[in-house]
Amino acid sequence: MTIDEKLAYKNNEHSNNRQNRSWYRKGSLNFLRNRASFKTVSLPSNGQIEIKSAHHIKIQGFGIVQVVENIKNLKGSKIVISKVKRKNNDQFELQLVFTQEIKRLPQQPAIGVDWNMHNDELFRTSVNQVIKPNVIVFNQADRLEDAINQLKSLRDKTTWLNGNSKRISTMNNQIRFLNIKRNNILDEEYKQLAHQLLDNNNVVVLENLDSKDMWSVKRTNKAANRKLAKVKLYALQSFITSLANKTGKTLVKVDAYKTSQVEYGTEFEQKHKLDEKIELSNGEIVRGWKSLTGDNSIVIRDLNAAKNILAWGVNPEKHIKLKDYPNLKPSSLVSVN
Repeated sequence: MTIDEKLAYKNNEHSNNRQNRSWYRKGSLNFLRNRASFKTVSLPSNGQIEIKSAHHIKIQGFGIVQVVENIKNLKGSKIVISKVKRKNNDQFELQLVFTQEIKRLPQQPAIGVDWNMHNDELFRTSVNQVIKPNVIVFNQADRLEDAINQLKSLRDKTTWLNGNSKRISTMNNQIRFLNIKRNNILDEEYKQLAHQLLDNNNVVVLENLDSKDMWSVKRTNKAANRKLAKVKLYALQSFITSLANKTGKTLVKVDAYKTSQVEYGTEFEQKHKLDEKIELSNGEIVRGWKSLTGDNSIVIRDLNAAKNILAWGVNPEKHIKLKDYPNLKPSSLVSVN
C-alpha cells in the first residue's frame, strides 16, 4: 500500500475501515478471516503459490513472505496447501503440503480375497489365509455402544427438561464423546485389517460390494455373527483402498457375480446353500461340496470363491459374467485403484 492508501484506509475514506484500524491490520490473519481469531489459516494453492528464492515464497493473501529456512530445494515442487500458523510465542510457522506420485509396485505377489462373514471370519484369501477381527476391540466397542444407548434412553425419558438445559447438554456431550471414542477404536482395527491384507502382497483382488450387497451380507449374518454384523464394510473397504494408494499397491475390485457358484478352474457351475457342509480327510467340517468333476475332490466354498476372485481380477475377460451376458465388456467387471 502507498502512503496515501494507508492514510485513506486509516481514515475510512472508502467505508472499508469503520473501526479506524491501523493500515497493517489489512494483511493480518484476523482481517483475512473477517476479524475472527484463528491460529492457523489454510490456503489452497490454486496455482498461485510460488517459491521466488531461497528465503522468499509468494502466497495468496499475504504476498511475498520471507522465511528463515532455506527452501531453494523446493522450487518447482507442486504445493497443494499452505498453512500459516501462529505459535504461542507470537512467532509464525509456514507449513507446506506437497503432492507426490507414488510409484506402483510390481504385480506379484497377488491374492484374491473373499468377504467371508462366517464362523467369526472376516476374510478368506486365495492362499487359504483366514483373517479374523480382534474380538477384544469389538467387545470394547459393544460396551461403549451400550453406554451410549443408556445415555440416549435416559435423555429421552427426561421430557420435563428443556432441550437447552445444562443436564441435556451434558448428556449430549457424553454421547458425542463416546461415539467418537467408539469410532476411533473401530477405525484403528480397520487399519490393522487392511495391513494384514496388503503388507505382504502387492496386488489384492477384492469383491466390490455396493451398499445393497453390504446390507445383504450384514442382514444374512446378523443372527450367527453379531460382532461381524457391526463391521462397517464400507469403512473397512475405504481403509483398504486408502492404504493401497499410499503404499503403491494395486487393489482390484471385482464384480461379486457367482464367485461361489463356479468351480475354480472348470466350467462347472452350481448354486449351493450357505449351510452346505462336508467333512475333510482330517475330520474337519467345512462349508463345501464334492467336486462336480467326478474326481472325488472337495471344494471348500470360501477358498474356491477367493481363487475365482483372483483369477477374474487378473484376467477379467474370463469372468463368468461375460459368458452369461455376452454384451458386457471386461472393463465393467473390475475397478482398479
